[in-house]
Amino acid sequence: MSAIMEEGLITAPEITPGGAWFNSRPLTLSKLRGQVVLVDFMSYTCINCIRTFPYLNRWYETYKDKGLEIIGVHSPEFEFEKDKDNLKSALALYKIKFPVVQDNNYDTWNAYANHYWPAKYFVDKNGKIRWTHFGEGSYDKSEIVIQELLKEVGVNVKDIPINNPPYTVEASTPELYLGYWRMVYFASKEDISPEKTALYTVPEKLPLHSFAFGGKWMVAEQYSSPQNGSALMLHFEAKKVFLVARTKGEPGQFKVMIDNTVIRESEKGSDVDEGIVPVIENRLYEVVSLPKRGEHVLNLEFLDNNLELYAFTFG
Repeated sequence: MSAIMEEGLITAPEITPGGAWFNSRPLTLSKLRGQVVLVDFMSYTCINCIRTFPYLNRWYETYKDKGLEIIGVHSPEFEFEKDKDNLKSALALYKIKFPVVQDNNYDTWNAYANHYWPAKYFVDKNGKIRWTHFGEGSYDKSEIVIQELLKEVGVNVKDIPINNPPYTVEASTPELYLGYWRMVYFASKEDISPEKTALYTVPEKLPLHSFAFGGKWMVAEQYSSPQNGSALMLHFEAKKVFLVARTKGEPGQFKVMIDNTVIRESEKGSDVDEGIVPVIENRLYEVVSLPKRGEHVLNLEFLDNNLELYAFTFG
């Protein structure tokens, strides 16, 4: 049975012009008729998107000369992601070679009535959307769709094996936003003082999936900014912990502890150097990478006034 839709098809909305393009000249779906197109909505700090990048890169390398085009539509989750240089650095970091267009005003996002990062729209040779997938997973099925649509173009793909790496996420703690707009599970006893520097305290006992501030913090709509010597405590259950962070101009850094002990070599994320995370670029940082999923308390101590913290994500 085919994995793709045959009835009730709609024409894929055009890519809204005006955004900067990377890895390509500006493209339009109308001029790509006759090819298969995968439109992928992404945000470069979104861990769910980041985990899909290796699959997208592999498909692009495998099928780009057989009639597949991938267009990454970068619809930013946070304001600093709108910066062209930030996005360019992220594409290099994740080795993305397929075309990507900035969608800073969500024009293409809205044209597709999209609601998710990541979101994939599979477009056939006639410009019709034949399958969609929201979120992570279903990588083998996605590649089967690509192959079936390429067969309709007349491309022989029968000798190309479908062998995507297994997909696993070992976390129960949900994404936690650190700006007041979407902040939940905040456990300091003080109420948030929006857009003001205020003093917060860490409770003696922190519930699972919750976080708390200690010391002086300024809480803005999208982020929170710690002062030198301030702390953050997070009670999580996961294997990996990531933090989206931005500098205010000068590099910043923070110290990492797990369960009241300086983080060990076997526990540290890829961005930890001798117990410290140096923040230079505006991106997602891997803070914790445990041997196996578990329940732990993460303590961060901030060593300057130079950072804005946006969200924790888990894996």
